[in-house]
Amino acid sequence: AVGFPSTGFNMIGSKALVSDGMVYDLNGKNPSLVVAATDMGSLMSTSATVVSGDQVLRFSTSIASGAEVRLVVAYHATSTAFPVYHDARFGLRVQTGPTAPVTPPATPNTPTPTTANTGCTASTRTGYQCQQVVDAKATLHWNPLANGTVDAILVVSQNSGGWSSVGLPSSGTSMVGAKALVSDGKVYDLNGRSAGAVVESSNNGAFGTTGTGATTSFRMAEVAQVSGEQLLRFSTDVGATGSLNLIVSYHGTSAAFPVNKHDERYGLVVATNGGAQVTTFDDNTEKAKTHGGVMVTVWAYVVPCAILLKRFGTGTLGKVGEYPIAFIMHAVMMLGSAITTTIFFAVALSEFDGNATHGHKDLGIALIVVIWVQVVLGMIAPPKDSSLRFVFKVSHTLLGVGSFGMAIGQMVTGLRNMEDLYTDTIRDNLLIAMLVGLCFFAVVFIVLSVLMVVLADPEAPEEETKAPEEGDMTAQSSENRPYE
Repeated sequence: AVGFPSTGFNMIGSKALVSDGMVYDLNGKNPSLVVAATDMGSLMSTSATVVSGDQVLRFSTSIASGAEVRLVVAYHATSTAFPVYHDARFGLRVQTGPTAPVTPPATPNTPTPTTANTGCTASTRTGYQCQQVVDAKATLHWNPLANGTVDAILVVSQNSGGWSSVGLPSSGTSMVGAKALVSDGKVYDLNGRSAGAVVESSNNGAFGTTGTGATTSFRMAEVAQVSGEQLLRFSTDVGATGSLNLIVSYHGTSAAFPVNKHDERYGLVVATNGGAQVTTFDDNTEKAKTHGGVMVTVWAYVVPCAILLKRFGTGTLGKVGEYPIAFIMHAVMMLGSAITTTIFFAVALSEFDGNATHGHKDLGIALIVVIWVQVVLGMIAPPKDSSLRFVFKVSHTLLGVGSFGMAIGQMVTGLRNMEDLYTDTIRDNLLIAMLVGLCFFAVVFIVLSVLMVVLADPEAPEEETKAPEEGDMTAQSSENRPYE
């Protein structure tokens, strides 16, 4: 064992890494006061292996600048039952100085299996018993260990230009709430799907809570880049079920984690004494791209065209029977936009697992309500000579402007979702499409508004509204139509 005393070389109050691979709190000299550590203190990584008759305990710890490291070293030669008392105990004072730090080995240590394989696919990697091929680039190798922990290594065939990770989910195979060991050598807390919610883990950026039955912490974690392979070796506790849930993901073209989202993500359920089951996640990228593309088409192109037709085309495009063509086109386009928006919103609720950010879901619900109120209001519009006509026109205009503004806000939050949950490429393409459509609408609206003022004939008399003669149903119908 190697201990890390809190004061002097006192054993009591220290933490100790033992050759069984666990870290203990030494709360007293009585064996009953020696318990599995609930946190890693100043330790940043630990491992314990047996190689050619040597027990090898590797660790890293944080120290203050210019300070020294005090250690307590102990061993017992005739029994592996810790905490049996030691045969010998020594104190070490390690001086630190300006010399360069020792470079860790290029490849993670190779463990010695301690439990026989009982049915898994035999590992092709020296020192491991079991393996599971995740995909063409990634393979997990592991050993079931007798003390309730599992020692494993993830091998991803890619160079340092990309990143890879293995995560310990807090529930199922959900990314949110997991801890992830990444090929940059750090452990992260995945508190959400956005890059801003991914933070370096507490406890010196390496470990979370550990203890008997815990399955969401790394007891040991180390990474290396060797011959075109990223190696992520770790050990963790196995719960009472005897199985381990993992998340494996990687990104091949950029090492900037978590700025660049993963290319692939998989869930693994590992039976530590048997096989493993791989789940390929559908991250809904194509569905999200379709959803965003349709919504941008509707609200940056179709709806603006409908507004332009109603505003500038009612008196210029003629009529079909009693109805202006521009009004018919406006009504059809707006009703179609409302139906399309509702359908794609419902699909998003059912397919995207409620993972929307930046209020996108809540704003979507509000937009659906407003546009259907607007549609219904248009259908029950009062006649031109009704006393309610002015109230209708004001309400219809305000709701129209409001819903269009909400839709623009919704497209913006949707683009931020694309950035957080999917890829920047999709976001950029949709952003360009949205800006082109809205800018075109704004330019045409301004130009046509100016032309209406410039081309207006100030000498033209205002058209008088004649009351229909009694019995003239055609005139009555024409005068009372709300579309004008």
